[in-house]
Amino acid sequence: MTGRPLVSADLDAYAEGGFYEGPERLAALRAEARPSEILAELFPRYSYRRPVPAGMIQGAPEVVAAREARDRALEADFRVGARSSLVRLGPCRILDRAIYLETDRGLAGLYETQRDCDRPYLTHSDPEGTATERLPPSHDYLFLGSVGSFNYGHWLVDDLSRHPAIAAAAAAAARPLCLLLAGHGPYMDEVRRGTIDAVAGGMAGVPIRFLAADRAYAAETLLYPTPTSRHPVLKSPAALDALAEAARAFAVAADARPSRRPPARVYLHRRAEHGRVPADEAALVAALQRRRFFVVDPEGATLAQLFGLLLEARLVVGVMGAAMTNTLVCRPGTRVLHLAPDSFDDPFYWDLAAVRGHRYMEIACPPAAADPTRFDLDPHRLADALDALEV
Repeated sequence: MTGRPLVSADLDAYAEGGFYEGPERLAALRAEARPSEILAELFPRYSYRRPVPAGMIQGAPEVVAAREARDRALEADFRVGARSSLVRLGPCRILDRAIYLETDRGLAGLYETQRDCDRPYLTHSDPEGTATERLPPSHDYLFLGSVGSFNYGHWLVDDLSRHPAIAAAAAAAARPLCLLLAGHGPYMDEVRRGTIDAVAGGMAGVPIRFLAADRAYAAETLLYPTPTSRHPVLKSPAALDALAEAARAFAVAADARPSRRPPARVYLHRRAEHGRVPADEAALVAALQRRRFFVVDPEGATLAQLFGLLLEARLVVGVMGAAMTNTLVCRPGTRVLHLAPDSFDDPFYWDLAAVRGHRYMEIACPPAAADPTRFDLDPHRLADALDALEV
């Protein structure tokens, strides 16, 4: 429990499951319940299963056993997700990607922005003790964000997947709409602006304002789309379907595919400065090119080019990380192979593949002796994994 009371934007969304913080937290939310104005349901309640077949994870026996046990536990415990709705909140403040509602007992945190999977990542959590700017009444405001929005992959899955809320909010707004995003620096802010422009309809004339993390922003009313995901292993299939369709439409309209026959095999390169890369990527690239893989640097491609490449890809290989989240645009049946150091343990990507109907495989590699920021990829294990995925 946190010291500050929490309130839910849509407590009824958990009536049939999708709440994972136990009966004590749920009872506390019910005790603090207050009616919310739900303007539209964006995506329905959902449930799905995730396969954990033998051979899905390759690596040292003890690593494979631990990850298979982890995945079986996650599959058993997390199967249902709550609906996502566009809601109108009363007087509130935004601070560091979290929302606080003004009540007669002081500020209460909005549960959907401060779940147990969110709270550890909030740097600033004292809205009363933080300098506050009041948002001018010239606009209605829609806040789109989560604790992971600084990361490209989580921005796509957790935030951009709620992009239909923009058009719905514009239709419901009494004044011109302004979109609020947490600011994360010039590069990431422009990336997010670009992805919104690519996939979100109804953005004509809608300004975007980036908010500083160390300043609170007060609004008389605030429009907010409740989450479509819960890290690390719940993601709304309908939300990701909608995002994938919008991304495909954008790429096709831009005619960004590299040829009339796009490559069926794609390798997504990860730049060395990010760390967590193969110790001998030249050998990896050579092995993949012998198998007719097309190599692309996601950071050197336009968004249209990247989505265009992945539209018809049937096998995608890459280092486990944000760039591999772009596989959400791939069609069901696509095979994805993630390469990672065995110290990097994240079921987010296995879950993403399950939601999108992809066949998933992972190679967990030991760290390179000469450079712990890199990992050693066994070429025989790579060949075996590719052979298995190409069947």
